[in-house]
Amino acid sequence: HLAEHARRLARTQAVETEPSRGRPLRPLVRDALGDLTAAYRDLAEAGRAGETLTPAAEWLLDNYHIVRDQAREAEAAMPRAYYRVLPKLTAGPYQGLPRAYELVENLADLTDNDLSVEHLRGFVAGYQEVELLTLAELWALPLLLRVVLAQRVAALARPLREARADRLAAATWAETLAAHDDPAEVSADLAAIAREQAPLSGPFAMTFAAALPAAGGRGTAMEWLEHRLRARRLTLDDVERIET
Repeated sequence: HLAEHARRLARTQAVETEPSRGRPLRPLVRDALGDLTAAYRDLAEAGRAGETLTPAAEWLLDNYHIVRDQAREAEAAMPRAYYRVLPKLTAGPYQGLPRAYELVENLADLTDNDLSVEHLRGFVAGYQEVELLTLAELWALPLLLRVVLAQRVAALARPLREARADRLAAATWAETLAAHDDPAEVSADLAAIAREQAPLSGPFAMTFAAALPAAGGRGTAMEWLEHRLRARRLTLDDVERIET
């Protein structure tokens, strides 16, 4: 399966083999590191505040420095002169990037990021049945693998930050509703939530339902929340199953 996909990829890539600057890899690395660092700091703050962390959040806190350092080392090991000699793609979503980068991206997709030396060897072997990689590309593959995996960890980290922001917003809105006895104020609050939290995320819905106090329009707020979920053919139990 992997080898066949690699052969198909080798047949379809449009490649320029002459040295060129191409599309810089550094901004992609820096963007990934920025997202990782922001998520790490946000989740570390959550941990210090005593908030419940998901297993994914705990994994990021434990492994952030490893992922960060691996990406930095990969970037440092590919100076501009070396990067110039890597054959670049001339078409497609990775246009301007090394063809070896697309090779690694495809391999990560096919294995759902569960990569091994055997996977990499098999994929490269299948690719080279159609197109030979240069020595520079073969040397760059482990470095590009680090970059791609760092980008994917960063992509997984973004929803963790968003989920925490939604949980904090839900708790704040629950407190606001508790302070309002006037039905008109409660209605205005719920209208504001509908505008600001569209569509309602799972973390927001779960936290909002749990944080609503016994007073201050709780019944109206719960009815509103359940109605919003029903419009999406969901219940709170459904949301909890999805989120956990």
